[in-house]
Amino acid sequence: MESYEAIERNLRHTMRCFARAAPESEVRDMPGVMITNAAVECPVFNAAMLNAPVSEDPVDLDRRIMIAKVYFEARGLPWSFWVCDDLAPGPIRRRLEPLFAKRGLQRSAVCPGMIAASLPPPQRQLPQIEVCPVGDVDTRLAFCHITTVCFRIPFETSVAIYNAAETWRTDFKAHVAYRDGSPAATAATVNAAGVTGLYSVATLPEQRGQGIAEQLTRHVLEQTKHNDSDAPIVLQATRQGTPLYRKLGFREVTKISVYVA
Repeated sequence: MESYEAIERNLRHTMRCFARAAPESEVRDMPGVMITNAAVECPVFNAAMLNAPVSEDPVDLDRRIMIAKVYFEARGLPWSFWVCDDLAPGPIRRRLEPLFAKRGLQRSAVCPGMIAASLPPPQRQLPQIEVCPVGDVDTRLAFCHITTVCFRIPFETSVAIYNAAETWRTDFKAHVAYRDGSPAATAATVNAAGVTGLYSVATLPEQRGQGIAEQLTRHVLEQTKHNDSDAPIVLQATRQGTPLYRKLGFREVTKISVYVA
């Protein structure tokens, strides 16, 4: 399997986890497109993704966009379309923005898809933290709070997704780091497609610059490696996080573009 395939398959699996949070949530595998409907008023979690490469005929991609458009508009939900660039051949890749714009979607983010075999030893002294797996009400709400602050997701959306018991019965496993008794950072993993996906790595603004997120990430990945020591680590980086991940040995192998209706 190519590196980009593992990244996008792990991401697809993760999106399916979020689409189990509410009774009205739904996952649909349609020809050429997967739809995950988390039934929230936030386009990030109501998502469509390619589940097979597109051809060089723009009609092929347009058909898949329209499948998702009809689905979500019929339900009155805000939505997004996530595209792994390597699933589109060169001529189509260069035309993605106008092709999506034609159907009313604008590109809101481009995230480097990165992979690493393992993490090198730390280059600085990292802080002492208390790490708690997310499970009870307190850790769920701490995870919701940090996610809201750091990723600018409405708190009611964070609660709908991350305070739902069903979310934590999936392969999405998360931890909260506490510093001096207060929640400070989060990190989550999803083991799927032969890799460990790293998600929701975030630190509250007042706690940044101390290495808390790096220490938490190392702790979480060390636990994960006990279960599958050979699994590579993959992630989709933010612009701010990319330099740090490069220092930690990650290399970019693809891009994930997010288009929002």
